[in-house]
Order: sequence, then C-alpha cells, then structure tokens
Amino acid sequence: MIRELTRQGVSIIYISHRLEELMAIGDVITILRDGCFQAEAKVSDIDVPWIVREMLGSEPMSNFLPPDRQFGAPVLEAEHITCVSPNGNTLVNDVSFNVRAGEIVGIYGLMGAGRTELFECLLGSQRNYLGKLWLDSKPLPTRLPTAERIRMGMSLVPEDRKRAGIFPISSVASNLTIASLWRRLAGGIAIAEQAEREAVTQTVGNLAIKISSPEVAISALSGGNQQKVVIGRSLLTNPRLLLLDEPSRGIDVGAKAEVFRMMVQLSQQGIAIVFSTSDLKEIMAVADRILVMSGGKLTADLPRADAEEAALVKASAQGF
Repeated sequence: MIRELTRQGVSIIYISHRLEELMAIGDVITILRDGCFQAEAKVSDIDVPWIVREMLGSEPMSNFLPPDRQFGAPVLEAEHITCVSPNGNTLVNDVSFNVRAGEIVGIYGLMGAGRTELFECLLGSQRNYLGKLWLDSKPLPTRLPTAERIRMGMSLVPEDRKRAGIFPISSVASNLTIASLWRRLAGGIAIAEQAEREAVTQTVGNLAIKISSPEVAISALSGGNQQKVVIGRSLLTNPRLLLLDEPSRGIDVGAKAEVFRMMVQLSQQGIAIVFSTSDLKEIMAVADRILVMSGGKLTADLPRADAEEAALVKASAQGF
C-alpha cells in the first residue's frame, strides 16, 4: 500500500524501531535521539549497523553498580510463561528466567515487546497465563490473587504512574501506606495510627522524598518525588521481589540517578529486582543481567559484562 501511494505522488513519513523494515520501505532515513535530530542519509548509502551506531550515540555511560556484586539463591523462577490476549494475540511467548537475591535484572525491549504483560503475569493482575512460577521456592498457582502475591513478598511499581501508580487527590501518607495497611492492624480490626505515622516518617526520610508535610496531596509533588512515593509504597510491603516497570519514565535526569542508586541500595539488602526499560543507556548502567524481549519472546539473556549495545538493539528487533 505504501509503495502504491508513493507511485501516486504521496509523501510518506514512516516511524518504526524495526530496522530491516525501515531499510526495505524508506528512501531516506532520519535518526532522532532524545527528541533531537541525530543524523540523516539515503537508504542506498547506509546499512543497519549505521542506524544502530547513530541510535546509540557516544555519550558517556554511568555505571551505578559497585564491583564484585554477590547474589543469593533464586527468589523468582519463571518457566514457560505464555499469555494470549482475548483476541488471540500472543503477548508473552514461552518466557523462562530466574532472579537471585540481591540481583538486578533488566528487561530491555521496545514498545509492544511484552515487558508490561510479563510483569502483569508475575503479579497476577493478568490471570489468563500459562506456565509456572516460584517465589522463594514456593509455587505460585496461576489463580493466586495479586493481594496474596504481595503478602508473599512480591510488589510492582507500574509503568504509568499517573494512571495506575498514585491516588492523585490523596495525601503522600495515604499513598505510601495503602498497600501495606494489613501489616499495621491492631487486633486485626483497626489501623494502628502510631505505627502508620512511624512507617511514613521513616520511608520519607530513607528515600529523601521532598515534602513539606506527609499530609500534602501527592499531586503537588514533582514526578521524581511521586515515583519515590510509589516505590516507598512497595517497600512498605517488605518485598522479596520488586518489579519496576519503566521506573525512570517522566522524571528528570537527577531524579533518575536517585532512583537508580536506590535500586542498587535495595539490592544490597538482598531484595531481588526486575526492571524494564526501553532506554539502552539505563539498562547498561544499573542491570547485573540483561534480558531482551521482542514480540513477546525472550531473545537474549546476558550478564552485563558480556552485553554489547549493538547486539541488544538487534535482539530487540527480532520477532516482529
């Protein structure tokens, strides 16, 4: 259809991450990076490696991981996780991996790769999945509700903070404690208010959340501080496994660095962390091990020391 339109004199702007597709369709390739123009060339003069080089750029890369990282026993084990949508599309396709105590595993992939859907299967918000899961060697039945998985030690910081992560008209304190009130029930029937206040004060201090008062509405905070509140809510459930879906989305560079340092500190306390991102620089900066997803499939599983950026980009374009 595109070729027929161009024969009729119609100009086409085609936006895609699928590199071979761009080479097959395009006459001229323009590369944007971080919202800025990076490069432009005729398709006849370039190849896929050129596109990859221009996409990656040459900015210095920070490394938030200290040397000689040590990991414990597997906290999460996933075998053959498969999820099909109601209309028959395979969202997650036979994915198997594990995460050890104290390890940060990054899942790199483009939009539609299946990363968010995989997290939904792990937490149980997506109930129609196949495969097997274990948390600290305990099996997680497919129908086990999300609340029970949280009680067992699993927690998720969602991708869309504004839609699924915060209660915008509620206070910072309420947003922090809403998922862990069951831990502070007095006599099993009422919330122990003193214990709740102490938990809020400690979390605000530990995560350096910048607020005038815990009673201020969370909507008044910056994006970075809102993200810290959502992470703090997860930490108050005492997780063994912390899932972070695009944890740096919508926050500035300084806040990103604070979140990454926080992730490393939490891992040093023995928490297993899995985070997803479509930003290659981020995943190279903070992941001990890198998984790549493409079209719902796991296309790479590499220790960070063995991971090359160009190979990760190519793996992320497979399966489409």
